[in-house]
Amino acid sequence: QPSGYQEVDLVKVHLRLNGEVVDALSFFALREKAPEVSRRYLEKLEKLIPAQMFDVAIQAVVGGKVVAKARVKPMRKDVVAQKILSHGHSGDPTRKAKLLEKQKEGKRKLREIAKVQVPPEAFVAMVKM
Repeated sequence: QPSGYQEVDLVKVHLRLNGEVVDALSFFALREKAPEVSRRYLEKLEKLIPAQMFDVAIQAVVGGKVVAKARVKPMRKDVVAQKILSHGHSGDPTRKAKLLEKQKEGKRKLREIAKVQVPPEAFVAMVKM
């Protein structure tokens, strides 16, 4: 037999993937527990999102303030090793640096235009949590 209702301080925790709010992954939490709950939520979500060609920033936001964040590391294609294998020698260090810098620049551009693919299983798993 419930004795009545009690007021609690709930906040909506929004999730941002690369700066874009994903409403489907947002949830409610108690204000004082929001950072811990968000951290656990992000840890689980981080494992469910597959690695992209660029790093994916995941943030839990309460009222414009980031309370937790995680990062999905990018897949890394070793451009230097490919050069070594194709030519059979280590090569010039400045060339290696140039290749890695070019790769970094490409990934930065890709991050700006690309959308993060969240698999449907991730949505289902996060709802069950």
